[in-house]
Amino acid sequence: MNAFHIADVVTVFVVFVMGLFAVRSFSGSDAGMPQEGEMAPTFTLPNENGVPVSLESYRGQWVVL
Repeated sequence: MNAFHIADVVTVFVVFVMGLFAVRSFSGSDAGMPQEGEMAPTFTLPNENGVPVSLESYRGQWVVL
């Protein structure tokens, strides 16, 4: 095996392990998910133009998540 091939194998292994962790984190219970009627946690995400938008900026208004 040459060094390039070993690097490819290591990369595939790392991606595989990360995928397992991702699946495991989403397959658990919904204990962290807000239930209907509960307050949503504060978060900030980019809009379609990449500008950060915070849920906090909509306080007191109706918001559908």
